[in-house]
Amino acid sequence: MDSKRFMAKGQTFNPAPTATDAEIDCEAHQLPIEIIVKRLVEIAGIVVTGSVGGVKDERAVRCWIAKDRHPERELQLRFAYRIAKMIAGACGPHVVQAWFKGSNTSLSDRAPALLLRDDFSDETQQAILSAVRRLRQ
Repeated sequence: MDSKRFMAKGQTFNPAPTATDAEIDCEAHQLPIEIIVKRLVEIAGIVVTGSVGGVKDERAVRCWIAKDRHPERELQLRFAYRIAKMIAGACGPHVVQAWFKGSNTSLSDRAPALLLRDDFSDETQQAILSAVRRLRQ
């Protein structure tokens, strides 16, 4: 995928060395949840993070980062972080938020963030991973 076509005029995409999927998986499972949430907000935005975490209030997301509250949907947030890192490594961080919010034909025209919020089944996780792998080709 040519990520330059999504860049604003004058911007350049200089990808950092891309972590392997195994390294991303390890990071997503080992980091404390408040770090996962903080980094997910940095990559995907607070609205996407809140949506995946099942909250509408941005204050709740900030409470997770501050360790004032523990998110009820920790597994969904860790999975979303994993996906966000995979997309950012392949396409650049500018693609992540749009991918999570946008309709995706590989997911029956559902937005991945909403799908993760509403259905965290094994089938959904596999469908999302397949959609990410197609994006990275």
